[in-house]
Amino acid sequence: MAEVNTGHSLRQGTAVRTQIRHVRDALKREFDGLLDIGDLTTASEAAREQAFLSRALAALSRFQPHDSGPSSRVSTALASRPTR
Repeated sequence: MAEVNTGHSLRQGTAVRTQIRHVRDALKREFDGLLDIGDLTTASEAAREQAFLSRALAALSRFQPHDSGPSSRVSTALASRPTR
């Protein structure tokens, strides 16, 4: 049976992509210059970005909720985004 697209899933997909972009941008803003990706000098730009984001998420997970470091600022930035 063919699925009828009501537009809801398209809006939802756009919202998810927007949220992902906000997280990526916040991670770049907070961790730029703080993480070493020197081991990836021969990797493509896309691979370096993926490694940076992965390492930024790992670093973010190491902060305690009461810290005033990047974790707190990223959480604040994400919480202040309007939901759709």
